[in-house]
Amino acid sequence: MSKNKSTKDNKGKYSLRDAYALLRPHAKPVAPMILLVMALGAVSAAATAGVIALIQPIFSLVLVSGEESSVVEGVDTVDLLDPATQLGLGGEGQMDGGYVAAGEWLHNVLGWEWLGEQRLAVLLVVLLVLSLLTVLASATQYAFNQTSNFVSLRMIVGLRLRVTRHLMGLGLHYHGQRKLGDLLSRISADMQMTLTAVMIWFRDLVQNGMLAVFYLLTAAYYQPMLTAIMVISLPLLAVPVTILSKKVRKRSTKSLTSLGASVQVLSQMFLGIRTVKAFRAEDKELERYGELNEEYLKDSMRMVRAKSQT
Repeated sequence: MSKNKSTKDNKGKYSLRDAYALLRPHAKPVAPMILLVMALGAVSAAATAGVIALIQPIFSLVLVSGEESSVVEGVDTVDLLDPATQLGLGGEGQMDGGYVAAGEWLHNVLGWEWLGEQRLAVLLVVLLVLSLLTVLASATQYAFNQTSNFVSLRMIVGLRLRVTRHLMGLGLHYHGQRKLGDLLSRISADMQMTLTAVMIWFRDLVQNGMLAVFYLLTAAYYQPMLTAIMVISLPLLAVPVTILSKKVRKRSTKSLTSLGASVQVLSQMFLGIRTVKAFRAEDKELERYGELNEEYLKDSMRMVRAKSQT
């Protein structure tokens, strides 16, 4: 027996390496589009996380007066609304100084009198930046959703053809012993689960992962110490989630097995309907089908319970 066969026979578990080997032939033709999806996800995440950076100038330059914001750690009696002063206060000061300089530039270009007040000028700059980030995030998010779903469906279509070609190539000995209901149920359910897994990979691992990275970078820019404490505490949350996710996978497998058995019984019932009616076994077949459905219900509720615990 091959090494691959032995690993699959180990309690029927498949690793991420097995999933990668299964989808790799179908991912190669769309590799450029996968890179495009990752780039779109990065741009969308950066634009979304960039909105948080607009909170700082709103509080320090618009809502808080110059006198109230004049005391900064390590700096005595300075005016944060002075660009020269802000450029000497590090990252936050440089950021605020940029908004002030942009507001003055708009005032000089547009010549509107109300822009002579620094707060209103900075507020206009923040609104313009917010609008640009919103448009950029919306456009890239739309392109990300369209491209990622197309790539996912293209890969699954290729996988379906590959599985069907493999089954058509098997001999009559296999087709004579197979259970049609179980086979159809597994093909349909497994393909749907694979499609869901690929979409989750794009959405959760790619986009949400990049979004988390950009959020952390933004937080680290303003509060590096608190961000470091949060990053250190993340493994404490990851351990129980990993344990519970294993339970979800295990109980999901049992639920699909029960579903396949019930579909198989239903298929046998109607394929052999003449025999069932000849022996007046309708009640017996319905009872057997009901027991399998109750078992499917119990397995599904165990899976739901495990998901709820996560």
